[in-house]
Amino acid sequence: MTGIGGCRGRHWGLKSDRSRSTDLFDRGAISKGLRKLYLESAEGDGHVVLVSGGVASGKTELIYHFAQYAVESGALLLTAAGSPAERTLQMGVMGQLFHSAHLPSDVYGELASWGGGDVLEAARLVHEACATLLRLARQRPVVIAVDDVHFADEASMQTLLYLQRRIRSARVLLILNERAAPSRAHSPLELELARQPYFRMIRLRLLSPEGVERLIEAELGSPVARELAAECHRLSGGNPLIVRALIDDYRTYGDERRSGEVQAVVCQAFARAVLACLQRGEPELLRAARATAVLGESATPDTIAKLLETEPSTVTALLRQLETDGLMDGGRFRHERARTAVLGDIPAEECAPLHLRAAGILHDEDAPHLETAGHLVAAGAATESWAVPILESAAKQELARGNAREAIDCLELARRGRHVDEVRAAALTAELVRAQWRLNAAAAVKELESLLEADVKGLLSVMDALLLLRALVWFGRWRDAAAVLARLDVTAGHLDAAEYRTTLEWLHCWYPQVITTASGVSAEKRSATSWTAMLTRGGSPETVDNAELVLQSCQAGDTVLEAVISAMHVLIHSGRVDRASFWCEYLLGEAALWRAATWRAVLLDVQAGIALRYADLPSAERHARAAMEILPAQGWGVAIGSPMAKLVLVNTRMGKFAEARSQLRQIPADSMRNTRFWLQVLHARGHYYLTTDRLHAALGDFQSAGMLAGNWGLDFPSVIPWRSGLAQVYVRMGKLDAARELAREELALSGADEANVKGVCLRVLAAASDVKQGLVLLRKSADLLQACGDRYELALTFAELSQARQETGEVDRARMMTRHALQLAKACQANVLYERLLPDWNVADEAEKGGLDVLSVAERRVATLASRGLTNREISRKLHVTESTVEQHLTRAYRKLNVNRRTELPVGLPRDLTDTA
Repeated sequence: MTGIGGCRGRHWGLKSDRSRSTDLFDRGAISKGLRKLYLESAEGDGHVVLVSGGVASGKTELIYHFAQYAVESGALLLTAAGSPAERTLQMGVMGQLFHSAHLPSDVYGELASWGGGDVLEAARLVHEACATLLRLARQRPVVIAVDDVHFADEASMQTLLYLQRRIRSARVLLILNERAAPSRAHSPLELELARQPYFRMIRLRLLSPEGVERLIEAELGSPVARELAAECHRLSGGNPLIVRALIDDYRTYGDERRSGEVQAVVCQAFARAVLACLQRGEPELLRAARATAVLGESATPDTIAKLLETEPSTVTALLRQLETDGLMDGGRFRHERARTAVLGDIPAEECAPLHLRAAGILHDEDAPHLETAGHLVAAGAATESWAVPILESAAKQELARGNAREAIDCLELARRGRHVDEVRAAALTAELVRAQWRLNAAAAVKELESLLEADVKGLLSVMDALLLLRALVWFGRWRDAAAVLARLDVTAGHLDAAEYRTTLEWLHCWYPQVITTASGVSAEKRSATSWTAMLTRGGSPETVDNAELVLQSCQAGDTVLEAVISAMHVLIHSGRVDRASFWCEYLLGEAALWRAATWRAVLLDVQAGIALRYADLPSAERHARAAMEILPAQGWGVAIGSPMAKLVLVNTRMGKFAEARSQLRQIPADSMRNTRFWLQVLHARGHYYLTTDRLHAALGDFQSAGMLAGNWGLDFPSVIPWRSGLAQVYVRMGKLDAARELAREELALSGADEANVKGVCLRVLAAASDVKQGLVLLRKSADLLQACGDRYELALTFAELSQARQETGEVDRARMMTRHALQLAKACQANVLYERLLPDWNVADEAEKGGLDVLSVAERRVATLASRGLTNREISRKLHVTESTVEQHLTRAYRKLNVNRRTELPVGLPRDLTDTA
């Protein structure tokens, strides 16, 4: 036997500070009871006390405070603490007691000299040790406190039991502290001690809500305590260690997260406290907690028992103890942070097998596929034959919920499954690309080679081959795309080819060279069909209705994106820009809900184009930039030309030439030269060159755009109005005949719904005509541009009208047109135009203001709104009057001001005249 030697026992660091007794929240009655027992012991009536409670329930703190009281009352205090690491060290606990710092030096010296010996020697030592303690008790009261006695070594435990049977009439109080056992109501120690009449049992409960509030109040003050107490009690179950952790988290992070209301903060300290409680408990409690964390919502006594290979009754007892300890409630962790902390604490070599076994258990119980798949993904293995179908099913459900990242995890694991053949692997790869496309199209690039190989082998379905085709053209892989298209042309006739047709139309409009270079594609499919005509020229009411139907029935991520964008362009080119704007807003909300980043980016690009049509330059810039931020450049592929071209045009019109140049330098020209996006770039760059007086460069860009559009069968003003751009260059060069010819050609090609194109062409024709004819053309241009809402082009037309009026000597009307142009330029932040007009502008004199006084207030309201481009219907809604009333007010205003149309109305009216209650 090892002797009672070694180092001195644990020193508890007691301080003479009676104020600490107030820290025993909810323990006042127990503390008073212990003091009463001490006083009785001090009078020669010895007692044994066993304090039992859950992990971190305050047992140690209770003994600490009582020991402090005993020392202050004159008692000799001997302390020790059990430890799992010292359980095999015989007489380890007794060694701590007899090496206590509170022993008189002569007694300590006597005991420290003891050495080892045989069993008889051990018995003698135990007897003499107890005799020494009893002798000390005759001099003054003795308090022996042992913390975590359940970890005491066997020899020390027998010595303590020997001692407790001999203190009935001694001035000794023996207080022991043990953790409540999950599997039994009474511990063996309790049953042994209960034989003595001087034994007292104390069962510590967790803190009540009131106790939690008092604990928080002591640390954070009353106002915070009142607000936090209920939530902290729910999160901790009253476990003092966890409550203090919540206090620490609140101190550390509360100020950062506070937003007027006081609420609990669950962070690192909380997680550490939960783990500390579990690691200080019995091993089976930790195993049960880990199994519960692994199973998550699927955790029941039965499933946990199967995972741990034990009995449900045993698990029930363990869960009950975890609830008693404040760690769980109803078989669940009290906060998800606790569960994630426990999961993260499981060693990696144990975690994967646990998840794999959990998946098998849930599969056997026919659990929802999402739950089973989650464990398969966590385990990183799909070895069973049932695993892949479950992963596929779960991936579809995750996508339906907008969880593309989780769906990708399922599909990647399914593709690696042990029972997956080539055909299934190809199909799974295609599904993987669809899921990746939602988050970031760039993530799909690495899968294209395997899909190409599968397509060559004939392993892909038509739908999957179409997916591959769209992905290839998106990233500018023209030859591969043409080869896939050629193979598709042979097989697609066997299916309902709606998606095939949509893809072909998309290629016609955006990637025409793929169609022309694909060998084996029929001549019929090479030519533009009715869908292409609809996209380029606008459509009939029937085609517009079909486009609306596509948009009504689509769901972000499930519908082919190309079909949605095609439908948008049908509405735009058919003059239904308001409907396109509505659907854009609606689908952006849907895409955000489903977390479909690629959809959001493309829809924002469409929204930027709509804003450009209305000359809302700040919004166009904001939408285009947002589109490029949501989806990185790699994810855009060659389509990056679309938002970048819009930014070039917007920055040019806003006078941000340095930014426009920067965008032009970043455009990957080589990769997109075979696409319609390149036409957009040429158009934007041509206007940049035109605005910055680089006329020959502008000439080259507009001519190149026209040549490519003609070669690709896309020579329509709605696709690229290159003729009017080139005509403006010719006007600046003095080549008026060439300018007139181009403008007339574009007018002839423009559809009925393309008022903006016609308005620009008429202005160019006016610039190449005499003043009298020019005025007529400019008035028509203004009417068209005001009707379609293109404020930028309307401002340019007003500027030309001002110049023409000056040439005819109509100074007042010229000034009125300049004012119109200035206000429009300022409204849409067309800074270049605004700065060009400003030097010619003189503030309207009082005579002009007096002229407006002839109008009644109602007439001025209507006239002001009409001058800003609102239709009669819009004015009636804003002012809450009928359209007939609006028409009457306008007619009287025209007569009083001697004007013939709304574009001639002055706009020098106070804005608040148009405000309504």
